[in-house]
Amino acid sequence: MIKDVIRLKWQADLSHEQVAATLNISKGAVAKYVGLAHAAGLDWETVQDWSEQRLTSALLPKATTSQPYITPDWGRIHRELDRKGVTLMLLWQGLKRADRPAWRLKGVRSRPLLR
Repeated sequence: MIKDVIRLKWQADLSHEQVAATLNISKGAVAKYVGLAHAAGLDWETVQDWSEQRLTSALLPKATTSQPYITPDWGRIHRELDRKGVTLMLLWQGLKRADRPAWRLKGVRSRPLLR
């Protein structure tokens, strides 16, 4: 599909709106793929012989995570929370004071891992 976007945009000289309507995708997706290809210094002559997979890997490299995600021990967390006066914030602050890295929960922003 990315190759079709680039072909229609650069070879057929269609607008973002026309490419989006032709491929039944959003104008934002068209802008994204054209922008990525432009930023990578690609043109239609270069990519016309490439496979879709090669083009995808050239434009969308796999991101490396700087911090691993670890599943918390929910049973232990619930046992701690059953104690009077204990909150998630207190548990997190205790981990933070213990000089442990502030791990985050997978899919949740700015939340510490409680383990």
